[in-house]
Amino acid sequence: MTVGKNVAPLRQSARSGQTRRHVLIDAWGSPADRLDDAEGIRSLLEQVVDTLGATLLDLSLRRFSPQGVTAVAMLAESHLAVHTWPELNYFAADLFYCGAGDSEKAVQMLVDTLGAVEVRQRHVARGYDQRPAPVGAPPAAAGGQQ
Repeated sequence: MTVGKNVAPLRQSARSGQTRRHVLIDAWGSPADRLDDAEGIRSLLEQVVDTLGATLLDLSLRRFSPQGVTAVAMLAESHLAVHTWPELNYFAADLFYCGAGDSEKAVQMLVDTLGAVEVRQRHVARGYDQRPAPVGAPPAAAGGQQ
């Protein structure tokens, strides 16, 4: 796994018009023991980061009492977060990613490993090019140049 400690790689300029992918996941029916396994979730996030080919800057994990886990992977390419409620057999995940890796494969890995039976995904396009035009402004020029 690639871990950057001091300097993050350069990002493409926000003015480039690159759209970032933000995937929001709600998942039900996961076994409570998987959702309460903090070290298993840590390992899963590390595997997902590897699958994406992302650069892990930091991984923070908190196990709550009596149960539940929150894990956040800060990536040079944005972030991945997982929050679990074992008592409800439910987890929520959030992947905001602007790298070249396969975010759908990463999401599927989360869902499969945590054993979700029912899943809802929402995809949000984010980025400089998603800025709404001011009222009365002419349409943007081709290629996103201003």
